[in-house]
Amino acid sequence: MYRDFAITEVAYLLHLRLVKTHNNISADYVCPFCGKKKLNVNLTNNKFRCAACGEYGNALTLYAKLNGLSNSEAYKKLKDEEEITSIGYITQSPQPVAEKKVYVPDTELRALLNAFGLSYAHRENLKSRGLSDSQIEKYNFKSLLLIGQSNILNGLRQKGIDIEKIPGVYKEFSSYKLNCSGKGILVPSYYDGKLRGVQIRLDKYSKRKYIWLSATAKGGVSSGSPVTYLKGTEKEKILFVTEGILKAIIFHELTGCSVVGVPGVDCQTELPKIFTETRCEYIANVFDMDYLTNPNVKKAENKLKNCAEKHNKKYIRLVWDKEYKGIDDYLSSSKDYVMNGLKCLKA
Repeated sequence: MYRDFAITEVAYLLHLRLVKTHNNISADYVCPFCGKKKLNVNLTNNKFRCAACGEYGNALTLYAKLNGLSNSEAYKKLKDEEEITSIGYITQSPQPVAEKKVYVPDTELRALLNAFGLSYAHRENLKSRGLSDSQIEKYNFKSLLLIGQSNILNGLRQKGIDIEKIPGVYKEFSSYKLNCSGKGILVPSYYDGKLRGVQIRLDKYSKRKYIWLSATAKGGVSSGSPVTYLKGTEKEKILFVTEGILKAIIFHELTGCSVVGVPGVDCQTELPKIFTETRCEYIANVFDMDYLTNPNVKKAENKLKNCAEKHNKKYIRLVWDKEYKGIDDYLSSSKDYVMNGLKCLKA
């Protein structure tokens, strides 16, 4: 059984930025997942929750998520930290955090992806999910390997790329490294044509199959957990919303429809801006079919519905055969009537 670690000490170890304290009962930090000043930590139960992106957990899971580790691996590392105790106090002073324009590392991330190749196994995996070779090249999927990363980063520096702006890059002594814990597929996250972040679809994982390329815990740049927004035609009446970056890409390529892929069902902070700007009349929810059994997904669906209606959009929920959990699995099952049905919706 895991022992409780003081969440404030773990936050200090992770270099999280303290914003405000509440009488040594709780404290607010800059969220390492979304960049908002909304991460609240509770000193009584050693738990955290971000009011902006919805990430939550305890001291152990916070450390694990930011370092791409399993809970057992994180526990072993934290246990080796002699200064981590089960009782936490606020030892930092709150620091003013100025609102600043978010930098979009499109150029730097494209340069990083171009430096990697794509393995045969990963290409076949993507093709099995419904993508063609040309579509795979279009989005620039790549394979993340654990060897040769420093050489790649040094090569980018020599070409004039500011690698310190790349989420996931950190400096250790005199060399630059990528903060990653395993091999996998690099999945790019695009917003209206701009590359804003990259997820890793891990080949081997314990709990989290997808992690962001991010180095907040090691003094580098955070990914910010951006949504993916892929547009169809200007005349479309429906904007689809799904969970997952890769899922959104597959959905868009198989249907041609406009789609937003949120990194988690509860990560909806960017949706109000998108709903305000889009001319679509309908917001179509295509979250996974486990909303029937998962209360967290059901709660997130209600949140999405309220957001759509608040922005004067008509809300609809698409359902499909429960044998297929995700809409991407259903679409790639080669059922012609599915495609015909989506074409009718678009019309």
